[in-house]
Amino acid sequence: MKTFEKTLRIILWVLICIVFVIGLLYFINGSLEMFPTPEQQGKARVVAIILMAIPAFFGVILFFKRKK
Repeated sequence: MKTFEKTLRIILWVLICIVFVIGLLYFINGSLEMFPTPEQQGKARVVAIILMAIPAFFGVILFFKRKK
């Protein structure tokens, strides 16, 4: 059972990191339109911040739920 829990935690950490990096790249690149309007850029930034905040929140929870 310990091996399953450890494997699950590693998989969750990898997923959290992947989603965070995708959000970070989206924040840096912005809207991927050819000629984006400021409104599209703003929406892209909001989505990117959400894509970075949610994994950060779950990462903190996962960090504090670890066994010592």
